[in-house]
Amino acid sequence: MRNESAVLVQRRFFSRVLESGMLIIAVALGVGVSAAGFALLTHTMTYSKEILQSPALREITVSTRTSKDDMETPILEKAVSDTTILTSADLDSGELIPSVVYSYVSNQSRLHFLNQDSLDQQARFQEMAGPPPEDDETAQAPDQGSEQTSTNGHALEQTSTNDQVPAPPNPMGDRFAVSQEELDSAASQEDIVIVELDEISGYEVTPGFFDAWELQASAGSLFSASDMTGTASLVVLGSKLAETIAGSPEEVPELIGKKLLAREGLYTVVGVLEASDEAHSEIYFTPYQDSVAGSAGQFRRRFMDTQLIFSVDDPQNLNSASALLSDWFSSEFGDDQVIITNQREAAQRTIARNTGISVLILVLSLSGLLIACVNISNILMSRAIRMRKYTGILMALGSSQRGILKLYALEALAVSLLGSAIGSALAVPLSRSMQSSLDIGGNSVLYIMAGIILAGIVTFIFSVAPGYQNSRIIPAEAMRRI
Repeated sequence: MRNESAVLVQRRFFSRVLESGMLIIAVALGVGVSAAGFALLTHTMTYSKEILQSPALREITVSTRTSKDDMETPILEKAVSDTTILTSADLDSGELIPSVVYSYVSNQSRLHFLNQDSLDQQARFQEMAGPPPEDDETAQAPDQGSEQTSTNGHALEQTSTNDQVPAPPNPMGDRFAVSQEELDSAASQEDIVIVELDEISGYEVTPGFFDAWELQASAGSLFSASDMTGTASLVVLGSKLAETIAGSPEEVPELIGKKLLAREGLYTVVGVLEASDEAHSEIYFTPYQDSVAGSAGQFRRRFMDTQLIFSVDDPQNLNSASALLSDWFSSEFGDDQVIITNQREAAQRTIARNTGISVLILVLSLSGLLIACVNISNILMSRAIRMRKYTGILMALGSSQRGILKLYALEALAVSLLGSAIGSALAVPLSRSMQSSLDIGGNSVLYIMAGIILAGIVTFIFSVAPGYQNSRIIPAEAMRRI
């Protein structure tokens, strides 16, 4: 019986190659599209749930920025007074609101490292710009002081008339002028690390940031309140950034206590975040300070602004906490002087839109699968009708209904498996394209496989139905058709 079943299935496949090929293609299209639609909806729901659990969606942002394009979340633009400047002292407003559990400052920052590449780039820039103009009136005689300022803005310590030893780069000096001697001097010191990167991005934060995001240090320590008022430049590195600077994961602990040479000054590494923190693994954090010496610091505080972040215990308290914060800042600075917003409302709108689109795509894909299954069932039904005389002979020779059903089930299984295998190759890129269009990250391979299995089962049921009906015929009636 097994040999006869295999022979009949092969004969039916190869006697009508075009028809069999169309069957497999129909199954592949139906399975591939429906699996991609199923994976998109399930992954969208899972991804949305994870997003809503993010600490960022339990936060309220207070800022004085006038342009909504500067904010991470689109907000309504309001007129802002030129005299309104937020500082870390304004975080005290969070202590008056019971639902606010953490408050911190988060300002964007960048570090530009000093290395041989940056020095070569600086030399090319200076060559294009030409030599600096001479100013004889401001030149100092050797006996008029123990220090003089070089043309590149760095302090040079004068030990004699013809012997000058360069001091470390001045953080508030010219960012684009560094001498080869300064770089060589820094590279010769064991506690200074020459980073082979151009620049990195990060944030100036207060200690409440690490508490709000539940961040821990795998090496070293995080900032404390005393670091906000200190004069030392400290930095905490993300795990991947630390590995890039150190060269290997094994050498990351050795970075603690080392100093990174940047155009902004020397930054001492005090901690490295745990590797489990993917969101902040490639950035750095430095202590926020309200006052920075020099006009450059005042310029930064005025025009780069300060963002105050307040994290609540329950997302349902966001609106009430926002209203209380609005009242406090209005009484402190006046009406419409700050912008108060939270990202959860925008995230919920985006999630609702993505879910609606995913449901629509799934309905359309299931409709395509249903149409494909009906056509497959019709084709196999016509095949079963043409096979009735063979079915009658097999039943007359002693085959049971169960044996005949196995014959047709084998053909249905072959069509479903071949079509599902081809459909899986179609579902993977199609699902990724759908996720990319909705800007949904993450891996959905498991959802795709689940969709392929479910679609394959549906296709098999529709494919085996004609065989089930044909296996119930009476042998005598089938024999009369011969």
